[in-house]
Amino acid sequence: MRPWALLLGAAGLLYLAASNAVPFGQYVDDVQWLLYAENLLKGSGLKAWALLPVRELSLTWGVPAVLMPLLALFGRSLLLIKGTFAAAFFGGLLLFFLATRRGFEGPRLYAYLVLLFFCDFLLPFAGSALSEPPYLLLFGALVYLLAERDILLSERPKTWALLGALGAALALTRALGTAMLLAVLAELCLARRWRAAVVFTVSAAVCSTPYLLYAAQGEGRVNFYGIYWESLSSAGALGVFAGNAWFYLKGLSCLSFLYLPALAPSSAWVKVPFVMLCLALVGAGVFRGRRDPFRRVLALYLLAYLGVCCAYPYQAPRYVVPLYPVFLLFLCEGLLALPSRSAAGALCVLAVLGLGSNLPGLSRTLKASLSQPPEVPHAAYDWLRANSGEGDSVISTDAARIFYFTGRKGLLTATGEDAAAFAAETRRLKARFVVVGGGGFVPAAPGLSDPTRALHKRNARFAGDPRHFRLAHEDAAEGVRVYEPASRSLGP
Repeated sequence: MRPWALLLGAAGLLYLAASNAVPFGQYVDDVQWLLYAENLLKGSGLKAWALLPVRELSLTWGVPAVLMPLLALFGRSLLLIKGTFAAAFFGGLLLFFLATRRGFEGPRLYAYLVLLFFCDFLLPFAGSALSEPPYLLLFGALVYLLAERDILLSERPKTWALLGALGAALALTRALGTAMLLAVLAELCLARRWRAAVVFTVSAAVCSTPYLLYAAQGEGRVNFYGIYWESLSSAGALGVFAGNAWFYLKGLSCLSFLYLPALAPSSAWVKVPFVMLCLALVGAGVFRGRRDPFRRVLALYLLAYLGVCCAYPYQAPRYVVPLYPVFLLFLCEGLLALPSRSAAGALCVLAVLGLGSNLPGLSRTLKASLSQPPEVPHAAYDWLRANSGEGDSVISTDAARIFYFTGRKGLLTATGEDAAAFAAETRRLKARFVVVGGGGFVPAAPGLSDPTRALHKRNARFAGDPRHFRLAHEDAAEGVRVYEPASRSLGP
């Protein structure tokens, strides 16, 4: 067995061991995916947590497709789910590595491997029941097939039908997977490979149609996320794009393959030149592979995916997790543009610095995974379950997570222009409690208003009015306050 294969085996064990690095429920999205999968197993497309019947249109079908067999066979076995998702995440990285390792020989191959796999930016996400692990597996499979010799020059309809179906699955796992579909289609059109382009497009469309029809029937549009773009009207789109671009490029350059703060604790003054250097290397890598159809597809994907992230009104490091392998590939290939000995030396030095700067983070992530419970702390919700009946409901922006831990359904908020009207509506809905706190928020881009956070603040303001609500329970450690309508309103 080749030494680099042993190193890959060690990386695989690391990803499995670190699969519990992030407790289930940390992102809230993981809870929603699981609840949706459970409801689909029951033949229902409704939001499981919603007090009133509401169709689930904010989640696609890719992640539930992975969760459903696990839930059907093993129930809510969180460690098994985490291990499965970590294996999918690692499998996607492995396929990407096998597809792109050509051109990296000897020490360069080991350097590329270390930089790709031993990165603490990726490791905490591997075992989370989010879209990243299955997306990365599908993306790795698609990249692996596209990297096969002459496949991008093939005219075989079966080949392009398979690739189109795989691309559709990618987009149904995460909407941004559409960037890969468009990148492949653009390459086929630029090469005037019309037959392959038509088969690829038709296959992707046919495989996507059931979900698109379902979404369009329920909401009148096929993209739920379109509602979030509306917040851009409250700020200049150019400023949002520039702010997000810096946020993601700084993260990909300074906090990933090389964790810059570990090497330069006062690193503020080196961030800009280091980001510029990384961008120059990525650009050199893209230019170096400009005549290779496979590299052109990846370059188009990089630009399209990053462009959407930069324009999106919300910021989160995990949004660009699937982009990291492509970013790193072009950066390393930019170094390969140097003379042979210099390229090998530069890559090896980068790998040593990268591994050294990531080791503390990798150690912390692994330690957290092996020592903490699989779920987020939920003592406040345990109290809520013990002090409410099965028919009781809640008002909370954390309604999904509350339902997961308590079985109590809810609404995100209640109507009303003031605390009195809010309390009256709470009573009309027969909601027993208003729960404030607990749910995490994805930060909006600077200058933008976040409608979810606005709902949270509204609930907290109205429920905190002692004339209409009383504090029933507070858990300071978890940041949760539980209110109930006062038995007698004191008026405005």
